Amino acid sequence: MFGLEFTAVNPKVRNWLSFLLKNEEMEFLIGASLNDVIEFIRTRLKKEHLDTGELLEIEKVLKNGIVGYIKSGLNFIVGKPALFLEKWLEAYRIENLKMIARSLLTHRPIEFLYTITEKDWLRIETVRDLRTFEEFQEFLRRTDYYDLAAKTFPNVIETGNTFFWEISLDNFYAQHLRGMAQKMSRSNKSAIERLLFFSMEVNRYMRIYRLRFEYKLSIEETMTIIPNIFKTLSRRKYQDLVSSETPAAFLENISHMGILTEPVTDIALLENALNKAIVKRTHRYLGGIPFQFGIFLSFIILKSMDVRKYIILLEGKRAGIDRKILENLLY
Repeated sequence: MFGLEFTAVNPKVRNWLSFLLKNEEMEFLIGASLNDVIEFIRTRLKKEHLDTGELLEIEKVLKNGIVGYIKSGLNFIVGKPALFLEKWLEAYRIENLKMIARSLLTHRPIEFLYTITEKDWLRIETVRDLRTFEEFQEFLRRTDYYDLAAKTFPNVIETGNTFFWEISLDNFYAQHLRGMAQKMSRSNKSAIERLLFFSMEVNRYMRIYRLRFEYKLSIEETMTIIPNIFKTLSRRKYQDLVSSETPAAFLENISHMGILTEPVTDIALLENALNKAIVKRTHRYLGGIPFQFGIFLSFIILKSMDVRKYIILLEGKRAGIDRKILENLLY
């Protein structure tokens, strides 16, 4: 089945797919010079242009490009899927809130925030003068995030770590996004759960690991801090994962839950294995029936992965990182 609400955007997405990184292009970029990587990126920009070619500018353009693609989708997608995209954009305000907190903690100026709209309430111009978490909390007073700030900022100040602020933001957003997904048609909801929610779970799995084995939190504490909101795992599998008594048991459990394409025995390889599982799911949608929401979601997810790879390449080339290390980071 396909939806008429996606007939207009489908040709756009099919054209955009040609801008995704191919394996042979990745091989070329790994061995290329920094200037060659920059020039390659220039050829892959949609409407954006680079003024200086400096790395910070390139990273800003690449990251904001993802927001641009989602907003382009809003020009063609109608109905409930369009409302869902509007809610999806809030994820980038969440990222802005995280970056502001990190900036305050490190006493470094904010160099980048996602541009949701030109007159958005959360942009560099509106937060540039914030110097303390008290000022930041007051800035958030008339927003949905004020109560979260009031609850978590004392911990951030005490520990010198934004970890629990960021988890609180992610949980808050996940609840709202899942609520929006429940209003979608059956096929669209399935695509959201299998693609977007699963891709968002990657960070949550890694955080469960950190809470259990780095922060040494109990099973109950971990389940309270990172509840099974997206439900990409059944209640039983989620409990089994959180209940893992050792890092090795955690990896063994997640390897046997039907979400990875291959078993993992090293936590350093887990994120890559999860990303491979995400890519496999996107390819099923891209090779399937046209005019599905899953095709648009798949493109945004894959493009976001490409942006991450470009930034790793740029930073790696600037730092002179060995080719083998780059390959491990990228694959």
